[in-house]
Amino acid sequence: GDFCYLSRYSIDCSVLDISDPTYPILPVAYNNIGAIYAMTIKDDIAYFCCSISGFLVYDVSDPFEINELSYVDRNYYNCYSVTVEEDKAYIADGTGGMDVINVDDSSNPVFLGNYDTQDNSGALAKHLTILDDVAFLATHDFLFIDVSNHENLYLVNSFDDSYPPHSIAVVDDNLVAVNPQYDNIIKFYSLADPASPDRFHSEIPLDVHWWESVY
Repeated sequence: GDFCYLSRYSIDCSVLDISDPTYPILPVAYNNIGAIYAMTIKDDIAYFCCSISGFLVYDVSDPFEINELSYVDRNYYNCYSVTVEEDKAYIADGTGGMDVINVDDSSNPVFLGNYDTQDNSGALAKHLTILDDVAFLATHDFLFIDVSNHENLYLVNSFDDSYPPHSIAVVDDNLVAVNPQYDNIIKFYSLADPASPDRFHSEIPLDVHWWESVY
């Protein structure tokens, strides 16, 4: 698209016009949303996780005049990331674990459930990705959570490779992980058999440090 949305947890949400990548323009900023800790956009709908305002749903079809559609009263002081898969929003909320919210009706999102990662040795939910009714969640371990029944979220697998992941993604049959505080490599884990993942498949050394995210 022609617009990029930037969130700053202590200030605002800014919209950047990138129709000309050589000359990006900041035409508008919104400072009435709240302290945004995580956000994602799908089909002209923005989902904001805010520390006080909660889970906010905005229509951003017109970047110059975005409008709030609804909200869920949740506090996301420790939120790391949010992703939307089909009609569900999945939120990695640090000490709060993983929340699931139904966003099928943008005007009436419904909180469905929570997976408490504190039961897993006090793990922080940092980043997640969804594939085939399984949430792959980065904590100090890798957690595989069955999300097919949102009233009964349960752990189907986990493993610790002495490499605490910060950000993860699933690409084909590989789980890709980075941790900027651990070392300067990207690690790949084979998911050809998700019930028994290959804990160390391959790695790529990097020439720079402090990678934060992988997609």
